[in-house]
Amino acid sequence: MVPNCGTMVSSQNEHSRWYAHELDPALPNPPAGTLAGGANSSIQDPYAQSKLTGCVAQFCYIDDIQSWSTNEEAINWNAALAKTVPFGRDGLRRLDFRVDTTNLLNHVNYSAISTVVNSATFGSVTGAAAMRVIYFTTRVNF
Repeated sequence: MVPNCGTMVSSQNEHSRWYAHELDPALPNPPAGTLAGGANSSIQDPYAQSKLTGCVAQFCYIDDIQSWSTNEEAINWNAALAKTVPFGRDGLRRLDFRVDTTNLLNHVNYSAISTVVNSATFGSVTGAAAMRVIYFTTRVNF
């Protein structure tokens, strides 16, 4: 779900510690373009369980800050976009374009914290996951 985008469902109250306007009017709403997790048929949080019991898979979404299982702000998103273009007289040939990304928003994702009590680095972050990676692919099928 993307804030201020689309006509059917738009996320305005993402589960976030930074954009918590729904709970505290002094805090901002999520900016346009941030991503929320979206529909989740597992219905894992108590708020979603109270509102969405019995929902059909892709309709298990509620735009409320208390629903972390359907409406949590996405931090480390992987995404893909593909387009196939037929060409030739018979249309049997295809040109495929594809873009794949890991860590789309390029947020730092900490992977390790030092737990050695007598170490000078105790409690410090000692590692981070990979930064954003983007793959572009073009393929001709004939």
